[in-house]
Parts: sequence; C-alpha cells; structure tokens
Amino acid sequence: MANESKIEQRKAEAYKIRKRNQKRAGRKIRPSAMKKLIAGIIVAILVIVCGGLGFLSSGLARRTITAAKIGNDKISAAEYSYYYNSSFNNYYQQMSSYFGEQYVGIDMTKSLKSQDYTDGQTYADYFSQDALNSLQFVSAMSAEAKKAGYTLSEEDQKTYDDQIAQIESAAQNAGMKLDKYIVSLCGKGYTMDMYKNILQKELLAYGYSEQQRDSYSYTDEDLEAYYQENKENFDKVDFRYVSFLQQAATETTSEVTLEQAKADAEAFIEGITNEVQFSQKALERAQEQNGEEATDNSLRSDVLKSSADSIDTNLGSWLFDASRKAGDIELIEKADGTGYYVVMLVTPAARDEYNTANVRHILVQINDNVTEEDAKAKAEEIFAEWQNGEHTEEAFAALANKYSDDTGSNTNGGLYENVYPGEMVTAFDQWVFAVDHQPGDVAIIESEYGYHIMYFVSMNEKPQWMNTAESALRSADYDEWYEGITANYPIKTNWLGVLLRSEPLPANN
Repeated sequence: MANESKIEQRKAEAYKIRKRNQKRAGRKIRPSAMKKLIAGIIVAILVIVCGGLGFLSSGLARRTITAAKIGNDKISAAEYSYYYNSSFNNYYQQMSSYFGEQYVGIDMTKSLKSQDYTDGQTYADYFSQDALNSLQFVSAMSAEAKKAGYTLSEEDQKTYDDQIAQIESAAQNAGMKLDKYIVSLCGKGYTMDMYKNILQKELLAYGYSEQQRDSYSYTDEDLEAYYQENKENFDKVDFRYVSFLQQAATETTSEVTLEQAKADAEAFIEGITNEVQFSQKALERAQEQNGEEATDNSLRSDVLKSSADSIDTNLGSWLFDASRKAGDIELIEKADGTGYYVVMLVTPAARDEYNTANVRHILVQINDNVTEEDAKAKAEEIFAEWQNGEHTEEAFAALANKYSDDTGSNTNGGLYENVYPGEMVTAFDQWVFAVDHQPGDVAIIESEYGYHIMYFVSMNEKPQWMNTAESALRSADYDEWYEGITANYPIKTNWLGVLLRSEPLPANN
C-alpha cells in the first residue's frame, strides 16, 4: 500500500507541473504555431547533429575523446590513431621488403575492415590490437619505471633532446607552426605536447624493460640443463638427399609408378660410398631432368629437426636418430607413401660450438654512380680520417653513422653483434674469422658490395649454443615477468574513440 501511495503522489505532482507550465504559456498552442514549433525543433536537432558531426571530425575531438583506458592512462583517439597507422606502416614496409609489394596481401583499394588477416579477424582488427598492445607496453612499462625510480639514461635523454630539436628544425624549415607540422606527421588532433609526452614515455618504457631483461643471469649449469631439455631446438645436421616420386603422365613426361620410383632410387644409391660420389650422381640426375645448366642442389646445411620434419617426418626421424653417424646412407620411403628419398648424413646432429664475434664496419658501396676506384679512394679517405682523429671505437662508430652505405648498421655505429661463421659475405666473413684478431684491429677489405673499413670489437667467450640458450631463458623469464605486470594494466576500449581513428588507406575514410 505504501508503494501505491507513492505512485499516486508522483502522478499528482506531475499533473501539477503540467498545469503550471500550461498556465505560464498563457494560451493554447494553435495548429499553425504547433507546426512552427515542430519545424523549430527539427532545425535545432539538425544544428545539433551537424555540429556534433563537425566536432567529431575535428582535431579537438580526437584529443579529448578517449579511445582506450590502460591502467590509469587515458589514451586519446589521436594517440590510438597514430599507433594504429604506425602498425599498418610497419607491417606493410616489412612485408614489402621481404616479399615485394605485390605479395603483401592487402588490397590498397579496399577497406581494411573488409579484408581478412586470418579467419575471423580483419586487417583492421589486427592493426587495432597491435596498436593497443604497443600502447599497453608503453603505459605499463613507463608507469613501472617511475615507481622503481628509473630515469632516462644520458644516452636516452640525448635521444629525446635531439628528436625534439629535429622536429622543431624541420617545422621551421617547412615554414609551419609546430603543432601543424606535428599534425602533418602524426595525424589530426596530435600536438607537440602529446608528441613530447609519448616520446618520453616510450624511452622510459624501452629503457626500463631492457634493464629488466638484462637483470637475469644464468650459470653454465643452467644453460646445459636447458640444452638437454630442448635438444631439438639446438642440434643441427648437414645432409644430402634426392627425391624419387611417382607421377602421372603428362604431355611432356611419362608415368612413373611407385615401383619404378623405388627402382630408380635403388639404382641411384648403388655404388655410393662417399659424399663426392653422391654429389656427382645428384648433378647427373639434375642435368638429365633439367638440362646441362642444372646444378646439384642436394645439400642442406644447419638443419634443425623441425625443418627436416617439414620436408618429411620419416626423413627427420632417420637424420636425428642417436645412432646415426657421418657417411650413413639410406633409402627412405616418404611418409605419405608417394615415393622415396636417398639420403646421406654429412654431419651428425650437434649443437653450435663455434664462437661468435662483434664487429663494426663502414661500407662504401660501388654502384652506377660510384666506380670501384672512387669507392676505394673514399674508403681510404675515411680510414685516414679515423687514424688522424681520436683513434677509438667510439670515433669509428661516429664515422660509420656519418659515412656508411650499409642501411642495416649505419644508425648504430656500424655494429654487428654475435656474427657467426658464414653469416656475412665471403670477404667479410674471412676477415672476421680467418685470423685471431685482437680488439681494435682495423683493415680495408673489398667485397662484391664495395669497400669495407673493418673494426674488430671482440670475440664472444661462450659458444653460440650457450648464447642461444641464454637468450631463450632470458626471454621466458622476461615474458613471465611482463605478463604479471600487464595484468595490472588491462585495456578497456571506448567504441567512439576507436571509431574516430584515421585510416591509412583512402578507401577506409
């Protein structure tokens, strides 16, 4: 009864309010006035909607509307949009450099939201999640860095100062105000203050996470135990093999039955007692099938079991059998029963016992605009500049950043770390490993790419398998730590802020 009484009381109050409003109006609303009122309301709604759309398309909206909240960090639509576009650009550039633009897999005329990256996930979904993961890393690590009292190193502070100075100089050279220049680089809504804040947070995040990763240490016993538990990720073999497959007849080839394939394999293996004989027979077979220009491609080097299994599981099992020894040769049936392999083990399964080296170099490239003579003269000139200068590794690194044509190392002082035998071009490789160098040894060598000014930094004391094991353990420990940290920085998205992102392809906008 009490509830019914309250309801009736509210009805009465509502009736009084309506009557009071009618009394204030002073008269009844005539039909013509009603039409005008409705028209006015429609106009007002249109003004609000259009004004709202105008606001949503503005830079102010992208700065003020949140796209995601990560921990206590509110990520604006402008920040999220910048990371989203960066994810796309990084992916596209990487795929293009590996496979060529025609094989990237993205149709540049269609929306990313209409193209599948994987089943159930579009490219837009993928780049969005990648952007949010990057933002989570920056937010979490920079916050944890501040909690731990971590500050930017002198090197990172210099990186920050130099980057800001470069942006300011570029804006001035372009004749643009700083915030407008930032918008041209990073997208609508981005400001210089936002750029500074994010740059500082990124440097803090990467510096702190690197410090954490480097904090783990392992004994030789730890590394040996890890190797014993994960041999298949370390042990490699060298082997030769030739395939003998059944095939249906075509216009240019005859049918090969399974029985004939086996007979051909048995004929091939007969009389082979060493690798030279195997290689010669493989060459003859290749030339018989593909012409005199064909070469022997039977050799496979440094193959892990997973890679051998990807060719055929029967092949992988035979190669990595503990009883296998160098020179063993066998006829093996394919796992799917469609043919046979003749395989010879050249080097039994073993881990990488070689030591790696750290080296710097400055490349003076020979190309259509630089002759061999000019490249050599330039290399000698750079070498003389180093000899006449401070004569230190730091000075060499500075010259590498200034002069080197090697895009893979001319932003980090020409440094290549953990170089293993056979990794680099022949002349480079021979100089590093053919002689027992001392730290600080220098020389000018020539390769097919041009002239290299070499600086030997050091030889790593541990064999490569230990470096691999240590890296794996370090990554596992760091990943476990990072997952624990990011659990405290969950990602919560706001659909409107996400909707406001600018898209990298015109078809998306």
